[in-house]
Parts: sequence; structure tokens; C-alpha cells
Amino acid sequence: MKVVADTVTYQKTVLPCGLRIVTETIPSVRSVAVGLWVDVGSRDEAEEEAGITHFIEHMVFKGTERRRTHQIAQRIEYVGGYLNAFTTKEHTCYYVRVLDEYLDRALDTLIDLAFRPRFPEREIEKEKEVILEEMKMYEDTPDEYIFDLFEELVYAGHPLGRRLWDGRRRCARLPGPCCWILWRGITRRIVWCWRRPDA
Repeated sequence: MKVVADTVTYQKTVLPCGLRIVTETIPSVRSVAVGLWVDVGSRDEAEEEAGITHFIEHMVFKGTERRRTHQIAQRIEYVGGYLNAFTTKEHTCYYVRVLDEYLDRALDTLIDLAFRPRFPEREIEKEKEVILEEMKMYEDTPDEYIFDLFEELVYAGHPLGRRLWDGRRRCARLPGPCCWILWRGITRRIVWCWRRPDA
């Protein structure tokens, strides 16, 4: 039996507003992975905002103008897909994996999360407890936690030296409108590009 390797092709497109679109094609694969990468991470937060980027990453899944929390998850899970997000010091990423026939559904869901989050007050209070538990779990993982301690020493006094969740207790008490204002600021570059007729 002869095995023929896939010809993988990459393409990078930059829209006039600076939005970068990177695609990879693998002919033998029927799945699609789509990610919305925002060039904002914990290093971009002011001291009084420490932890808000990661907190907002959690909160966008708590409902949008078009969908409730369970509808967001069901929309992707019902077709066998996977939806998640992560925040680093450099960026925040929202991503989805589905079969190629559900690409429109994946894009629609990501756009809904990015541009129409609601930040309901009752969910902010619930998420506070989730985040505190996440902090405890992370600190109980020495092989990951050691890197945060190292960065605290190397980058002392700089945002890169702060832990990703620094200030989460403070951010968890922020009211919904405050999260919304910060979220709009974080995504202003994407929103500007999305709405420009020439982009």
C-alpha cells in the first residue's frame, strides 16, 4: 500500500484595517478549526484591571444578545464540535472545532461571542466562585505553577511578572456594565475592521 502525504498549504491575508486571516488547507481532513485571536492578554492590563482579560474570557460564554449560556454550548456540541477559549499574557483566543459542513455555524458562534456578550450580573457572581476554584487547582499543579513564580522574579514590577489571574477577586466584583466597557475597549480594533465597508 502506498501512502501519499497531504499537501498542506498556508495562506495569510491582511485586510486594509490590519486584521490578519491565516488559513491552512489539508485536503484529506474534513474537520475545521476556527480561532478568533485577540492581541490582548494580561500584560496589557493596568494594575487596577489585573485579571480582567481572563475574567472576560470566562464571561463571554455566559450569554450573548442572541443566545443563553446553554444555547452557546449546545449549538456546537449537538454537531459533535468543541468550543473553548484561553488567555495568555500575550493574547486571548476563542476557538471551535467542527466538521467542515458546520463552518458557518462555527463562525456565527464565534462572532456572537466576540461582538454580542451580555455580562449578566447574576453570572458574574457565579463565575467568581468558579475562578477562585480554578486558581486553587492551578496552584496545586507545581509543574505549571513554577513558571509563574519564575516570571514573577524575572519580570518583577512589570505586567509580564503578574500571574494571569492577579486581581481576579477584584475583577469578579466588577458590575456587568464595567466588564462591557472593558470588553469593547479590548476588541475595538476588531470591531472597527469588521464594520468598515472597504475592509
